[in-house]
Amino acid sequence: MLGYLASPLALLFLIYIVSRGALLDYAIIGGLLSVVAENGLISLTDFAFLRMELHLQDLLVTTEIGPQEYILGLVLSNLVFSLPGIILYVFSFNI
Repeated sequence: MLGYLASPLALLFLIYIVSRGALLDYAIIGGLLSVVAENGLISLTDFAFLRMELHLQDLLVTTEIGPQEYILGLVLSNLVFSLPGIILYVFSFNI
């Protein structure tokens, strides 16, 4: 999780140092958008990897899991992974 937050936090720190805190609100919003965008890209790569390399979808054909449940599971798993970063930025924006 630290590697996941390293890029937005480094950018936040750099903008804070360069602007002497004047642009901190913009840096927090940008970091939050960065976490959300990175979560979307990770979701796409996870979907492609599970489909092509692991053939996980072939295992699920015989079960009662539909396409909506499968996609919802992937999205929720990545959301849980990125939730600490989103919470960090939301709380830092309120300070």
